Amino acid sequence: MDQRALDLGRRVNTMVQNRFQGNYRQAFNHYAQGGAEVSGNQVGRMLGDAGVGNLLTRGAYKDAVMDRFDTNRNGGVSWSEFQSGMRQVGVNVGQ
Repeated sequence: MDQRALDLGRRVNTMVQNRFQGNYRQAFNHYAQGGAEVSGNQVGRMLGDAGVGNLLTRGAYKDAVMDRFDTNRNGGVSWSEFQSGMRQVGVNVGQ
């Protein structure tokens, strides 16, 4: 697995542990803003909250996450896509 992907997973995991007491579903719902999916913009916000990249590189990280996680290519990340994507970066988010 790509070292950058593992680092991203670790950073998101740390943020979820600290801000959402380890509750990935709560974190997902927070970024989905009451919807069924997390938009690309909200993925960027989540990455920023997790300290991934900087203002110059975060867009590239967001694009890479959307490319890997948004498997049905509809412009959003569903809960099941999020779970699968996080497993790909070394984090098991549970049910």
